[in-house]
Amino acid sequence: MKKRIMTKLRSQAGESIAETLVATLIAALALLMLAGAVSSAARMVNSSKAAVTEYYNSNWTADEPGASSLVTALQDSLPSGS
Repeated sequence: MKKRIMTKLRSQAGESIAETLVATLIAALALLMLAGAVSSAARMVNSSKAAVTEYYNSNWTADEPGASSLVTALQDSLPSGS
């Protein structure tokens, strides 16, 4: 086994075009999956921000001391959507 690996490492032969195309296809698919994951994460952040804001707005009334400042502070602390 070690001899075969050393022979392959010393060989001057390159990769075939088919191997190169397959590797490129795999890399492209991985990048598409990454872009989809980032897009989904951004949507989840925006929807959870809206849900948290709605929750605090519905559960805190203006007549409670510090309620409006708490809601404002929570809204400011959440990441902004794009």
